[in-house]
Amino acid sequence: MRLFALLPALAAVSAMAVEIPVSEPVYGPAPGNQYYAAAASDGEQYLAVWVDERAEAGQSYATRIAADGTLLDPNGIRVASGGLTYYPSVLWGGSAWFVLSNTCSAIELVRVGRNGVTLDAKPRLFSVNAWCPGVSAASDGRYVAVGYVTGYSKYEQRALILDADGQQVADLLLFSGDENVSPAITADGTSFVAVVKNQALRFDRNGPLGAARSISIEGSANPAMGIASDGKEFLITRGGLAFWMSADLVTQFRMQLPFSQVQSLFWTGSNYVISGVMPFYENGHENRGRIGIVLLDRDGRLVAQREMQSSGNGANPPNGAAVAGNGRNLLVAWNEPSEAHVVPYTEDDTYASIVSLPDLTPAPRRLLSFSAGSQFRPVTAAGPDNSLTVWQESSGVYARRHWRGGRTDPAPLRLTSALTSAAVVFNGSDFIVATTEGHAVVTRRVPAAGELRIEGEGHFDAEDPEYVELASDGTTTLAAWFDGGVYAARVGADGAAIDKTALQVAPYSLADTTHRISVAPDRSGTFLVIWGGSLPACYCSPPTPAAGGTLRGARVTSALTLLDHPPIDVTKVIGVFDSHSDPGSRLYDPQHSVMADAPSVTWNGSEWLVVWNRAYRASSANLGTKEEIRGRRIARNGTLLDGAPSDPGILIAQDAFAPTVAWSGSGYLLAWYSGVPTYRGYSFSRTLASLHAASFDHLGGALANERTLGESPQTDPISISIASGVTTLAYVRLGDDQRFGGVPRAFLETPIAARRRAAGR
Repeated sequence: MRLFALLPALAAVSAMAVEIPVSEPVYGPAPGNQYYAAAASDGEQYLAVWVDERAEAGQSYATRIAADGTLLDPNGIRVASGGLTYYPSVLWGGSAWFVLSNTCSAIELVRVGRNGVTLDAKPRLFSVNAWCPGVSAASDGRYVAVGYVTGYSKYEQRALILDADGQQVADLLLFSGDENVSPAITADGTSFVAVVKNQALRFDRNGPLGAARSISIEGSANPAMGIASDGKEFLITRGGLAFWMSADLVTQFRMQLPFSQVQSLFWTGSNYVISGVMPFYENGHENRGRIGIVLLDRDGRLVAQREMQSSGNGANPPNGAAVAGNGRNLLVAWNEPSEAHVVPYTEDDTYASIVSLPDLTPAPRRLLSFSAGSQFRPVTAAGPDNSLTVWQESSGVYARRHWRGGRTDPAPLRLTSALTSAAVVFNGSDFIVATTEGHAVVTRRVPAAGELRIEGEGHFDAEDPEYVELASDGTTTLAAWFDGGVYAARVGADGAAIDKTALQVAPYSLADTTHRISVAPDRSGTFLVIWGGSLPACYCSPPTPAAGGTLRGARVTSALTLLDHPPIDVTKVIGVFDSHSDPGSRLYDPQHSVMADAPSVTWNGSEWLVVWNRAYRASSANLGTKEEIRGRRIARNGTLLDGAPSDPGILIAQDAFAPTVAWSGSGYLLAWYSGVPTYRGYSFSRTLASLHAASFDHLGGALANERTLGESPQTDPISISIASGVTTLAYVRLGDDQRFGGVPRAFLETPIAARRRAAGR
């Protein structure tokens, strides 16, 4: 368990807090897509590499596989976060595996040790202006040569020479001409040999060993080539054709291969192995295909051939059929649809099979992309003795109690199979959970003690409700949600709906960009409801930037009376195309915000504090924005205490978004994200954001005790709950690879274990 320094509010309980998972993992196929399989051998074990979207953001993963097919890293090795995701390749470099990728401008590298430990904290970047997507690579046991193509009107085929530590030794020019294709490279024990189109060249780390030789490689319009060596002579492929080449670089045609594109080519010590994917046609459409393996002797003559189809789905031609050999058998790695995912679309998983030599008999396939299931959107509420945490998985919404002494319920309770927005609150005696399900807001009472079960239920009719929130002052529990406008209603202590008709707090015209609602009571019978948000950028043609709306609030009494109509304007925004938002315009005013998002509110005993993330344009060159967290106080009578809606509010944190704020009794607690919000820019790729928490004494005061909780692909607000001087945070971060497999998992930061340890002493 990871320990964190606790905020001042917990000082009376313990000096340390502990992070615990909300539930134990259940393993199966990793969520998301897995693709671009690659494989290599060090002569004994194998390393399979693929691109993995289990964390929603693309990452490169790997696993070591023993010669008998045993998985040595069941939950995978995260090779790089966000890197090496474009057609990665792998080879054994003599003392470590080299995982490579061409980013279409640079070559990335991460080395993985024989023990499965990544040797580079982040990808090394070699800026060589490479054309994408492919690279070729070979090792002579001491150096690795990486082939790539660069140039424009005249292309250059080059070789980047790396030593065993991954350091650049040289960048050699091999060929130049009109062929926009990477050179195929192999090592024959004394030097490297590269081929491209109709030329072959020997070279070492110092440069070419003589002039390029003309070779006869004809008959295929496909310029993609491969080469392997038996230590003296060579086998070359171009498209679907195979050629033998002598040590003095003279070629002879050998055979037409059963596939048009070669995926892998290597020498096993006794034979050449060539693999590719053989597509099949059904109802006039090309579908996924069968993996084809061809075995040739030293002279390039056919020894054996096999079509491999391990399931009815078939391999994906551009994404798999990677084959590696250790001299005694082969490892075949590929991507194909998983039968295990219950989702409205097909997801690919990565599989592997050990294939015997020389008969090419495959063993049953093994799943390589293996992990715990994903969890998301956790919320927590604390009572005097325990807390109830509610979270979601692919199979529904779950709840579980965690006691101060470290005890938890034996198993979570599934509240509903619907995926929904959810909220939870302690009402003074028990927990109330609210979810949005179909055309209703559903409320449920879960007892704070005894058996974990649902003891009461209520429904509020709605059209398409979302973004539900709950708050309680110990006497009244108020639910608020968005349904074409902002609505509120009261929930009884038994979980039933008190109000048959919900109160409209704001119509659609005053809440059209809402995607977060926050509610806080003043302990005197009045609740402040805050709403608003930003609409994501449109990935259309032409694209449009994200649009931000005004953040608004309104007070609602415990008798369900609306006190503010029209509502309170908390902060206003201007359009991203407004000249006042453009740093390059003479009308630019840095006080203007182009977006205001993710509002959160808390009561400190005398006034409310509202925080949000404000976006502003930082450059006139593009429509990109930067985020910072701002705030202002609101008096009990609804008056703004810090500035006016047209100003940006009081700065709390820079380069931060999606804040949550809570009052501890002596100061404020703040949790937020740093990174790139989902609404910024026009990129389809997901990125990981860092989670943070800190404290501050008053609005405008400095942050203290700041710490990082982890990284997450999701930016749902971090949940903070405080009761009896104990603070609990609920959030999603990537779970450790060795235990959870690097998927998003829900965690609690709580002083449970620290208190238990103290009691044990």
